[in-house]
Amino acid sequence: MLRTESELLEIIEGLREPFTASAPTHDREASFPAASFELLREQGMLALTAPIELGGEGLWSGDRFLTYYRLLSALAAFDANTSQLLQVHSHALGILSNAATPAQRELYLEPIIRGGKVLASVGSESAPSTNSTGLYNQELQPQDDGSWVLTCEKHFASVSAGADSLLIWLAVPGDAPYEMRTVCVVVPADAPEVELIDNWDVLGMRATVSWTVRVKNLRLPAEAIIGEPGYWVRDDPRTFSLGFASNHLGEAEGILEFCLDWVRARPHLQNSDLMLYRFGDFGARLFGVRAAMEAAAREWELGEDCDRAELLSLHVLHLAKKAVLEISQVAFDICGARAIFKQYPLEQAYRDARSFTLHTRDDHLTCTVGKGLLYGDFSGKGYIDGATVPRVGK
Repeated sequence: MLRTESELLEIIEGLREPFTASAPTHDREASFPAASFELLREQGMLALTAPIELGGEGLWSGDRFLTYYRLLSALAAFDANTSQLLQVHSHALGILSNAATPAQRELYLEPIIRGGKVLASVGSESAPSTNSTGLYNQELQPQDDGSWVLTCEKHFASVSAGADSLLIWLAVPGDAPYEMRTVCVVVPADAPEVELIDNWDVLGMRATVSWTVRVKNLRLPAEAIIGEPGYWVRDDPRTFSLGFASNHLGEAEGILEFCLDWVRARPHLQNSDLMLYRFGDFGARLFGVRAAMEAAAREWELGEDCDRAELLSLHVLHLAKKAVLEISQVAFDICGARAIFKQYPLEQAYRDARSFTLHTRDDHLTCTVGKGLLYGDFSGKGYIDGATVPRVGK
């Protein structure tokens, strides 16, 4: 039976204690939160974006965009790392659900929906030690018998360390622009040709364990190719922007709640007008970000103008990034020196916020929004962070 939003949010809230108890260990060790994913599995939370008719919750589609973003923000309020991992898995599942043929649904979706298998989305070609643009250029190689050979190296592969399968983005050969040749391929994470490289020694978001994935000479059957070339750009209007914004919003709200609890327990701090102003200011700003997020989600649910929905989502992402970056910094002025100790979550939240907001360049995104407003020609899939290519400015 399809669960209501209230029921799903109640499940998320019930995970607060075990998730927050293990988060410091996963941050310190840069380890995948396997026990947390087991709890998500037990609660049936790994099929959120699978179709309702197949036993999923149908989120991130139809009239269930807003519920999806509310769940992500609720989880991010106390565990931004696991929220991001669930987001990556859920986005990959939603893409697979839409693009798969009936035979592929039976082959690849059933183990996820019924068995709680975990799926990673692997695309980035931004190698940490290079100065390349990061634009995709890797291709599958066709074979005479109809199979394909995959050789590639991908980076920032969140979820890969705990995944059963990898949904890898690349292109088939051809003369069309790269984005119009792009497909996804489903790869078993434990295939001998797949190497997971533990190079995730970073400032924050350490529990996402976003390793490098290297695949060499892996032969794939034709049924492992998901979607016609260009499907993601041409036939699926959705994007990831509002998911990231929801995560930033949730983390910011969690930081504010921590600060409020901190000051409530210390009456001597409550006489400061500056303290009270900061609370009022951040409360108002986060209310504004949440209202903007919900308005953008409603635009997605209308389904009438997906370019406008993505433009609004980028507005929200910009606002959410600014909010979480500022509140994670000012929180130390509110709480004082004692808050820097690792026994409190604020130190990790600060590092996580600084790291996660770098996932996409805010200056680039904001310029994209500005161009769209100026020229009126914004395309939801026509810019680099929409997994295609940059639109040439006028």
